[in-house]
Amino acid sequence: MKKVQVLLSTFNGQEYLDDQIKSLILQEGVRVEILVRDDGSSDNTIPMLIEWESKGVLSWYNGDNMKPAKSFMNLIQNSPKSDYYAFCDQDDIWDKDKLKVAVSFLEKFDDKEPGLYFSNTRLVDYNLNLIKSNKHNPKITLGSALIFYCATGCTELFNHALIEVIRKHDYVKNNSHDNWIYKVCLAIGGNVVFDEIPHISYRQHGNNYTGGNISIYDIYKQRVKNLFTERSHVREQDAKELLKGYSELMHKENIDKVERVAFYRISLRNKINLLFDKDIKEDRLSFNFAFVCSVLLNAL
Repeated sequence: MKKVQVLLSTFNGQEYLDDQIKSLILQEGVRVEILVRDDGSSDNTIPMLIEWESKGVLSWYNGDNMKPAKSFMNLIQNSPKSDYYAFCDQDDIWDKDKLKVAVSFLEKFDDKEPGLYFSNTRLVDYNLNLIKSNKHNPKITLGSALIFYCATGCTELFNHALIEVIRKHDYVKNNSHDNWIYKVCLAIGGNVVFDEIPHISYRQHGNNYTGGNISIYDIYKQRVKNLFTERSHVREQDAKELLKGYSELMHKENIDKVERVAFYRISLRNKINLLFDKDIKEDRLSFNFAFVCSVLLNAL
């Protein structure tokens, strides 16, 4: 039976944490170990973790408030060795077969090669009432990954070969742990597989609510807004970090592709090649529209 190290980051998560942990305990077909990093909780989260630890369910440690992405990357650096690793939020509910199914996908590949699995999500409200099941079918290419965010961390499972690569480069400004490891895996020629079937109830509340009743105009507006956030040039920065940390593991074709994003603002040739790169184009017009706008306005 394969061992999966679940990496859980908590912050003031007392309301839903017990339910999430119970769903981890009920995972079938795999051996689950849970490592928790608390990101500076001030509610009852830490006493809850102490209680679960006393039952032998998990191990945990705490630290300064780093925000989710850096907290998860810290978990990667501190995780014990395992066959597979899975990111876990503090407020979702996992189906009993979530990890077993994910492992079955990655077992098809050589475990010496970096591998990553991710899936669609089932969106629910805070009472677990169904909002909708996502039916995304993302384009899994390096070009697309450099521009569009499609890998949801709480659905990801990755192998030891990939975590060893991730650990080689400490990306201190990283603000999207899930899409970062997705980009790294594709950049170095790793195996990435997507499961259209959701195996997680992804709780939507507060700022992360994703409704289904929005207009086409709202979709376009949101796509453009996402590319013009306070995280200025985050895609450009990610590309530069890929080159800095992993260029020796990348094929020439992938290096060229990453360089187009990393240096598009200072090279007209890179900008033109980027705009006409078919590897980037998505089926969804809203994504392509936002991409073209961001390139022309130097806002990747």
